[in-house]
Amino acid sequence: MSLDTGVKALAEAIGTDVKSLNMNIGDLSQLPFMDKSSLVGAITEFFAAFIENFTGLVEYIAPIDDDAGLGDTNVTWSADKSSREIGELYELIGDVESVLVAINGEP
Repeated sequence: MSLDTGVKALAEAIGTDVKSLNMNIGDLSQLPFMDKSSLVGAITEFFAAFIENFTGLVEYIAPIDDDAGLGDTNVTWSADKSSREIGELYELIGDVESVLVAINGEP
């Protein structure tokens, strides 16, 4: 293969790769962001908006309070407390089923 042929083949391969990359990236004008000049710009804009709004989101997350009662709607139990309560509920259901079986005489 001559140098001229090799350079042409290399240029065609690079052109094909660039075209493939551009097609996989898509039409930047369709991005729902102000910065449509590059994916990096759009992603940077997205994360800046996310961080800005994340502060507001944290205000809506209920604080953990394992001493909260059933009517307390502005707090939540921890995962451990929730797991214990669910376990106790399953035990209670099992006890109720045992009583019903004893009363009815059938499973």
